[in-house]
Amino acid sequence: MPMKPVAAFASFAAAAVGVVVVAALAMAHATPQATKARSKKPRRRQKKKDATLSSRGARLAQPALPYMAGVLEAFADPYDPKTGAGTILLAVAENKLCWPRLKPRLEKALASLPAWTACYGPMEGRPELKKALARFLDARVVRGAKPAVQPEHLSCAAGAGAVLSNLFLSLCEAGDAVLIPAPYYAAFDSDLRAVADLKRVPVALDAATGYALTEAALDAAYASTDGKAKALLLTNPHNPTGRVAPRAELEMVAAWCDARRVHLVSDEVYALSRFDDAAAPPFVSLGNACGGDLGERRHVVW
Repeated sequence: MPMKPVAAFASFAAAAVGVVVVAALAMAHATPQATKARSKKPRRRQKKKDATLSSRGARLAQPALPYMAGVLEAFADPYDPKTGAGTILLAVAENKLCWPRLKPRLEKALASLPAWTACYGPMEGRPELKKALARFLDARVVRGAKPAVQPEHLSCAAGAGAVLSNLFLSLCEAGDAVLIPAPYYAAFDSDLRAVADLKRVPVALDAATGYALTEAALDAAYASTDGKAKALLLTNPHNPTGRVAPRAELEMVAAWCDARRVHLVSDEVYALSRFDDAAAPPFVSLGNACGGDLGERRHVVW
């Protein structure tokens, strides 16, 4: 029985070789008229013989950000408050205000590592992590939606960029279009292009309306893809404008996506990083706006 898959593979390989041979014989006996007709057909561009990377590898080798060179220069020469020399980097979203509280906790945790840290574990996160994270998200991000966030609702990865790449690789086929309200975080281009090879289609936001996302803007962007957009990627609170989407807008967007069977991904990495502006609406997670029921086509990233 274990040999059957091997035999099947061998049969497939033999069939494939047979096709190549038949095609070669047909080429050898082609008439001049057939050869001339073929010569008029557009030829596929040949890959460079000296290329060492696949097309995917070439995409991965591209800078993650258009201003990446400047970021690396700043990393190499950080600001020194004692001397006043160096670069103050404003192009990276690092929440350093919470580090004084996090640092002693991390040091305490690292002082006594459990044995499992050196072993393989569940790919979606250890049960202890997912249980604690579910309680935190339910209390601080989704906030009171019923049903409550459960550990089995969660899948963990090393950073939101990795989560987005894995998520869109799972939801979309290469070449599919993803709508993104613009302006948007520049690294989304790399997150969606490098591995999943997706087209990014901007949904125009108007400064005159406070960068509100409208149904008309969504319709226009969707029409530009001939109705073939596979997903919509939101950032709430928004980067770079800082705008917080009101509940009514999230409900409109969710209904718009449902009507077109489009996946809705809400990147809520800034959910707990916002200004205390009394005039701004309070942050509402997509999980809360949907009453705790994300279904099969709604996804929250934090």
